[in-house]
Amino acid sequence: MTDLPRLDATAAAAAVASGTVSAVELVNWTLERIKAVDPVLNCYVSVLGSRAVAQAEAVEQATSAKTGPFLGVPIAVKDNIHLSGVPTSAGLRPPVDPEPTRSAAVLHRLEAAGAIVIGKTNLHQFAYGATGDVSGFGPVRNPHDRGRMSGGSSSGSGAAVAAGLCFAALGTDTGGSVRVPAAFCGVVGLKPTQGGISTDGVVPLSRTLDCVGLMARTVGDCATLLDVLTQRTTHRETTATTRLNGLRIGMPTTFYFDDVQPPVRAAVLRALATCQELGAELVPVELPDMSLMTAIQRRVLATEADVSLGEFVDHRSESIHPEVLDRILNAPRAVGDDYELARKARRHFAEAVFRQVDVIATPTVPVTAPLVQQRIVDLPAGVADVGSTLTRNTAAANLLGLPALTVPCGRSPTGLPVGLQLLGPWHAERRLLTVAAAFERTRSREDHPHDIPA
Repeated sequence: MTDLPRLDATAAAAAVASGTVSAVELVNWTLERIKAVDPVLNCYVSVLGSRAVAQAEAVEQATSAKTGPFLGVPIAVKDNIHLSGVPTSAGLRPPVDPEPTRSAAVLHRLEAAGAIVIGKTNLHQFAYGATGDVSGFGPVRNPHDRGRMSGGSSSGSGAAVAAGLCFAALGTDTGGSVRVPAAFCGVVGLKPTQGGISTDGVVPLSRTLDCVGLMARTVGDCATLLDVLTQRTTHRETTATTRLNGLRIGMPTTFYFDDVQPPVRAAVLRALATCQELGAELVPVELPDMSLMTAIQRRVLATEADVSLGEFVDHRSESIHPEVLDRILNAPRAVGDDYELARKARRHFAEAVFRQVDVIATPTVPVTAPLVQQRIVDLPAGVADVGSTLTRNTAAANLLGLPALTVPCGRSPTGLPVGLQLLGPWHAERRLLTVAAAFERTRSREDHPHDIPA
């Protein structure tokens, strides 16, 4: 049999199409791995074994030519995205919708591309938190160190991809909820331009900030996922790039590199030096007050979450974790001209910042993965709240609507993954994928996440 643990999603689909491996074999192998590993990691809320096997059998019995970029490939879905007939929990017990009557728009496109939904993944309750250890189903653990958090809120999706419990996954990102777990778990995570992928059929948290995001083992798989979900065929082409000649990578002079743990800073700077060797130019860039943008994002999120989750607070408050309930009730709300300031900042990035540089590079998260339930982290300037720290470098992209990608760029001395975040102008996902793919080619085989032992 093909060496399944070393296949990415695109290669797995090609193996199914060629007959090298059957869709049934691929699904059964994944189910066996989930059975062996997930009792420790807690990635899944529900595993759809019978449904997945039936879909795999249908692939094998099809008389027409086998096609589809994810033909027969097991993919996981965050459990705030509706799948018809399967309960949607949003991290709550009992589920927020015990039997959805229709699937989210993204799942129609995913299954039309041949993908098989292997299960619904655990998440920080209501997708309202970055640690990934607050859920009605218990904490998700990091495959690289099971005493540490996976990051959130797309905790189960990130850990499942890293541990080989699926070949790719969907998450959601409102302030970093795809990028934080991707960075902590050592996989690729992409938040698209605001509005670039439909959120129809996703349990809402924030109407202006929510995005469906992508998580995979490789940049190429993320590009293919993006093609499928946007119904384009152009993103995958970018991953053939090997050089970055003439590309201007902006290095913020303030905020993003401030108060970052030394191993994280060192890994990101090494990654940028590699990009420079590939032909890119590193350009210091001054940004607007990003601490203000981050604060506004948090206030907007709190204001809109109050609207989205008010019904649950009114009727099911006893089911909501105290930490999440406190945030819903007490987090500071948007004030005065917050929305207008955000609009002006978007214009400034378009008219000024991205005329100086092509992309902006930052550490995805200022720290490596903290311990499960840890609520204070050590930074060079002193201790800080864990939740605020985890989304410090990611939140503003949601407020500004920018596409953002994290790619693994190394590990700490203790073996914990570090992520490099790339930010681009609106609808510049191709540019981010180009940079990430060229950098990814320079990484040693030992860094690849699918080598994590069970």
